Amino acid sequence: MQDTICNMRQLAAFADALPSSDLHCIHYPHWLDTVGADAMLQASLKLDWQQNNISMWGRTMPLPRREAIYGDDTYQYSYSRGKVVLTANPWPSWLRGLRDLVEVASGYRFPLVIGNRYDSANHHIGWHDDGRVELGPRPAIASVSLGATRRFQTRPKPAHKGEKTPITTFELKHGDLVIMPPGFQESHFHRIMKESGKRSEQNGTRINWTFRPWVNRDSPEK
Repeated sequence: MQDTICNMRQLAAFADALPSSDLHCIHYPHWLDTVGADAMLQASLKLDWQQNNISMWGRTMPLPRREAIYGDDTYQYSYSRGKVVLTANPWPSWLRGLRDLVEVASGYRFPLVIGNRYDSANHHIGWHDDGRVELGPRPAIASVSLGATRRFQTRPKPAHKGEKTPITTFELKHGDLVIMPPGFQESHFHRIMKESGKRSEQNGTRINWTFRPWVNRDSPEK
């Protein structure tokens, strides 16, 4: 943990506050300045975002978000027990540049990025972890937020069925960076909430880029 924090501080020029942490999860508000974050958001909005579907309980329905994936190779990333498969495209130069900044900042290497686009307050992703055999043991994952503010929640995995564990909420804003270091996927779940009330009325498009390692693209899903 301390090594990660020290590496992050190498790019202190991009941040105006020290990190807050939820055990293993490190949050850097305003990691990108406004000009940089605005440029990344506009470039992201121009990409080809994929609307994927999932079959549940005998029904096929659209996922409550859109996705994009880029990488050093044509990696195939699957989740929901293989029901959704994403094939990586070549990096746009600006996104590769963002990846390089994140790598220097975190001290980890990320040959893969997955983008999630939330266009409405109802767009969300439920409780999950990002542990995959293809990502290697105890993967580190970095996430850059662009656009509208959304609530990101984490909670420890229960030790037994039915156990309630405490929830920590982060307000992720335009240009924020979150690092989930090694061990986080094994110990915690995380999600992006739906928004309601006044928050839903004020909500616009949010994009986040989650930078990930890759070990073996032929490995089966965990």
